[in-house]
Amino acid sequence: MNCLMTKLLPNLLALLAILAAASASYVVAADELASGYVFNDQNGNGIRETTEPGLTGIRVSNGRSVVKTDLAGRYELPVDDDTILFVIKPRGWMVSVDENHLPRFYYIHKPKGSPEGLKYAGVEPTGPLPSSVDFPLVEHPEPDKFQIVVFGDPQPNDLGDIYHMAHDIVDELVGTEAVFGLTLGDVMADLLDLYQPYNEVMAQIGVPIYNTLGNHDINFDVPGDDLSDETWERTFGPVTFSFDWGPVHFIVTDNVYYGGGGGYHGEFTAKVLDFVENDLRFVPQDQLVVISMHMPLSTANHGALLSLIADRPNTVSLSGHTHDIEHQFIGLDQDGPDADSHHHVINGAVCGIHWLGAADEYGIPHAMTHCGSPNGYTFVSFDGNRYTMRFKAPRRPASDQMHIYTPSEVKVSEAGDTEVLVNVYFGSAKNKTEMRMDDGSWVEMNREAREDPYLAKVIAAGHPLSQVTHMWVGQLPADLAPGGHTIHVRTTDMFAQTFTAARVLRVVPDEKLSQAAIALP
Repeated sequence: MNCLMTKLLPNLLALLAILAAASASYVVAADELASGYVFNDQNGNGIRETTEPGLTGIRVSNGRSVVKTDLAGRYELPVDDDTILFVIKPRGWMVSVDENHLPRFYYIHKPKGSPEGLKYAGVEPTGPLPSSVDFPLVEHPEPDKFQIVVFGDPQPNDLGDIYHMAHDIVDELVGTEAVFGLTLGDVMADLLDLYQPYNEVMAQIGVPIYNTLGNHDINFDVPGDDLSDETWERTFGPVTFSFDWGPVHFIVTDNVYYGGGGGYHGEFTAKVLDFVENDLRFVPQDQLVVISMHMPLSTANHGALLSLIADRPNTVSLSGHTHDIEHQFIGLDQDGPDADSHHHVINGAVCGIHWLGAADEYGIPHAMTHCGSPNGYTFVSFDGNRYTMRFKAPRRPASDQMHIYTPSEVKVSEAGDTEVLVNVYFGSAKNKTEMRMDDGSWVEMNREAREDPYLAKVIAAGHPLSQVTHMWVGQLPADLAPGGHTIHVRTTDMFAQTFTAARVLRVVPDEKLSQAAIALP
């Protein structure tokens, strides 16, 4: 009897594990039941050998349901004829990456492939469902402290813009300390046949690149949302998925809804919301959750997403789309310090305003964003369930975090009426920004929504100037003596990082104002 129980016990435990995992997920009706293993790919060849053990408790999804593998590393999930199965990378393990450093953590089940006649190629027919859909993982130590690099809207209009991106952004990121990159959508500007050269350039950074779908990344020659990501799936895989890295849980979501006829709007579909809800059931309550999306949290039903994280004390979300930088603090119904705010970051744009503007001596456009910040990207650093952020303008020192606007020359009689405008590129309502003249006392400046005066001089026709949410306003002292002066500015952000800048100007007697200076910035 004891011998029989010894033989039956592992199978019984495995069955219980499958039932428990299934009961913790939202399972939908489907045509078939897929199964397979998540295994320790000890020799790194991506093939499950008989000697390579399955991994217990690893999450696997069909894009809506989420289950855990049993004691043998096996899972089961329902699929229909348009399903992407994927493993949710756990901490301490890594999925395969291809030659362009794109993570390959998924299997596309599309027996008949994408519809024929698409302008940009979709998925080739995958044929019958394999008897076992397996996912290899390799051990990958991940400390509590790490850094990632985040890109909003690379959006090249042509191959030339890909090379602008290469020499403006990618060149300086080769050898970065960031462990992976994350784009926030609009990888393309509608020309989906440029994914390949784009990916070949981004690969040179040398780290895995995870990607978020944007409104310029979709197939427009389809009747509706369900088929709008066919080329994306062929290139990048699922549009909504998640993974752990170190102690942080990342969720990539699709919130671009295509209604056909070229029209789209921001919306989280029921499938996306079901996945997020099911995914979070396996994420500890105090774990930091980072959610990426393309369109900011002003979509038709963004409240439905926020309700899924309302009881979590450590969340932050990232978006692009507007080609602006803005920090939003959105109320949530929860307890604890800072419980009234979810931090949402509109991350600016790699392309600035669509790679427009005067070219420099290297042929790269200035490409300022709609808020007057330079084009650029963001480093996000993590330590346990805490994070900090720092914006980086390409080909500029890391200390370049703001610009100051005043006339270059000011009449003595007009000094007290002259404003000092400071655009803190990555500033938020939680910044404290101060100015002083020469070696005088520090005076706090006021945050006011303004257009950026530098951008107003150079913005391309047909593009709007934003009311900048990270602009601070001060006044020159009325008693400035004639001569040269320096305005000093310092700002301290929500992460206790302090940045400084200075601007030189001349104060001149009223009758000696230089005519040449009138046109100067």
